[in-house]
Amino acid sequence: MSQKFFPIVTDTACQLKWTWSTIQLYSGETSSCHRVNSDLLDVNTFDSFHNTDKKIADRQLMLDGQWPSGGCEYCKNIEDAGGVSDR
Repeated sequence: MSQKFFPIVTDTACQLKWTWSTIQLYSGETSSCHRVNSDLLDVNTFDSFHNTDKKIADRQLMLDGQWPSGGCEYCKNIEDAGGVSDR
């Protein structure tokens, strides 16, 4: 069995921001986690649903060691309290 690893090693990095996307076709939205706000999809740029401007900005914040807003506070608050978050 091969072992997979996630190469981003900042304290704030969430693997879901890099590896997961949910598309809600009924509302035309995408998100990388069930806890975060969704981004509206544009039919003209649908092929970049995993790389919306917001997701890219959130990834950069995580690379810089900062927590993104818009839902990521949920995991931050749980971890700050000593709990185990969804990430």
